[in-house]
Amino acid sequence: MDMCHSAGFAAAVLVALPPLAAPVTARAQEATVLTEDLCTNCSIAAIPDVELGNDGESVIGVAWDIHRRPDGRFVMAFQDVTYEFTIFSADGSGFQRVGREGEGPGEYSHVYFVRESGGELHVFDRARRRLTVLDPDFEVIRTATLDCLNCFGLDFVLLPGGATALNTTVPAGGREAFATAKTAFVIHVFDANGNLIHSMDEIPMDGPFTPAEDDGRFLEVAPDGSLLSVRANEYRIDRWDPQSGKLLQSWVREEDPFPGGQYRIQPDDAGRLWVYVYQGLDSPRVVEVLDLDSGRVLVSQVVDAKGIFFAPGWVADYDNEAIFPKYRMYRLQLVGDPG
Repeated sequence: MDMCHSAGFAAAVLVALPPLAAPVTARAQEATVLTEDLCTNCSIAAIPDVELGNDGESVIGVAWDIHRRPDGRFVMAFQDVTYEFTIFSADGSGFQRVGREGEGPGEYSHVYFVRESGGELHVFDRARRRLTVLDPDFEVIRTATLDCLNCFGLDFVLLPGGATALNTTVPAGGREAFATAKTAFVIHVFDANGNLIHSMDEIPMDGPFTPAEDDGRFLEVAPDGSLLSVRANEYRIDRWDPQSGKLLQSWVREEDPFPGGQYRIQPDDAGRLWVYVYQGLDSPRVVEVLDLDSGRVLVSQVVDAKGIFFAPGWVADYDNEAIFPKYRMYRLQLVGDPG
């Protein structure tokens, strides 16, 4: 997944926006250490689901973002065509492209994230810093410009009450610092109109595009409405109150068992948290299932599906060596009763 930005784009953004002054909340110093109390009769099954792209037209290379809608349809935003996104039928037999290039309503420059809430699609255009909300027929309901200097980010989620959260950058000392000195990755929380409410969890950087540590986090919303985050390159899970920006709780693994791993997270309907560990193209993928309430690792297992995307209930494996580029989808299922 290419996360690079041009210097020209960054400069243009700096001219157009006022400096950000929202406070950044500090991280807690202590965290719960997760214990391996594995379920002896549990396992994770990766079940082949649908293939997308057999028509030779619908899959346009590598996707920036993949999500599955509640009705089973898939949404993808592709790297090679950035002014639209694609809706795939649940069985992969049909597709529809949504959007066009331009500056008006329903027009985009760089679609990066597409999320669904209550049947509405929230489309984030990172180049225009604009969130567009579409009805089930893909007609524009409203738009909002997000108050961020550089809307680069690893993840974007919809919060209760119309707020949104985005992992992106903010200057530690305002607009000038972004261009010349220290900056930081943080989690931004915006209201429904795109106004910045507050920022959380600063990760320092050496310069505008040079992370001093890891370069961001993936986000999820817990069933209780709290915000969960995992650093992309650190096995640390944080729970935040999105209304106050307060860090509520943190969990870590003792002596990180996956050096160099990259992490994604996903809560399930039972309140457990799934962690997907990617360790490179030639390394096995590991999926763990956690009970955060008890601080237990219930399952830790290598899965056969070599998915590069992890989202609610499935992984997606990109195949660019087939006759037509395609995505193979695998459903993830917990077998057994962890109690």
